[in-house]
Amino acid sequence: MARLGRLHGHYFIANMPSLTAVPNVALLRAQRIAAGMSADEFDAKVKQIDQLADGYNAALVQATAPYSNLHIVDFKGQVTAQLDGIRVGGEWLSGARFGGLFSLDGCI
Repeated sequence: MARLGRLHGHYFIANMPSLTAVPNVALLRAQRIAAGMSADEFDAKVKQIDQLADGYNAALVQATAPYSNLHIVDFKGQVTAQLDGIRVGGEWLSGARFGGLFSLDGCI
């Protein structure tokens, strides 16, 4: 961040959304449970990854704080707020698989 902070432009850096926001995680969960993994075990792994992402997001805020030209975009908040759906140009888009808010490969 120090390198970007010394430059003369304004830079916008997105934080990371929760893993559970990715539609393919629900599909993967169902597959793993069908293969014998317990729901609690899968959910614990997802929680661990989400905690790492939260730590990354906190470190990102701390690293950019000294630089007035670095701005954090709350991508996590936007994704979370719109997962249930949003109307865009008359069309209903959601965070569900093939719901329109994510790319066709199910990634953000």
